[in-house]
Amino acid sequence: MQRLLLALLAPATLAVLLAAATLAQDAVIERQSATATIKLVNGTTGEPGDADRVELREIGPEMTLLASADRVSRQAVFLGVEVMNFRKYLAVATRGGVAYRAQVTGQKLLDGEPVTVHVFDQTDALEGAVVTGMNVVVRRLASGCELEYILTIANDSRPQRTIAASALPVRLVVPAGLEAASAEVFRGPEPEPAE
Repeated sequence: MQRLLLALLAPATLAVLLAAATLAQDAVIERQSATATIKLVNGTTGEPGDADRVELREIGPEMTLLASADRVSRQAVFLGVEVMNFRKYLAVATRGGVAYRAQVTGQKLLDGEPVTVHVFDQTDALEGAVVTGMNVVVRRLASGCELEYILTIANDSRPQRTIAASALPVRLVVPAGLEAASAEVFRGPEPEPAE
């Protein structure tokens, strides 16, 4: 009975090993040279876009810069970029001080697929922009408190545009004895591209 069981298990074990070997060969461990094409599309108009700077970065703790170009119109083509097929990469197009992003796998870059990044026109107009929420977070410190104001703004304007920072003045009343103040602006989800 034991010999029969071993005889039946041996083909099943071999099939599992062969399947695992097939999956492992899809991941190439060494870097390969690719041509990375980053297409820019103006998400407000649907026409070809432009950017002040375009970068390709490897996603990881250091966000390593692999290639970059300044004053790009329509697309940036980076020749001989060393990528790994199973890693993820980030195409970043900065326009008017705002960074727009698209993620891509190394395999898609090796296959020659272009990465599309939507950039948007900027506006000072606030039509369609509504403050939908505000939270204040208070953190007690050894001496004093830290206050964090979080505003949520919905941008329902059509066609979508990026609201320029100059259009959103924020005034906060702070105590006279304030020792240190800082402000950071974080962006929300990407605007929706024109159809």
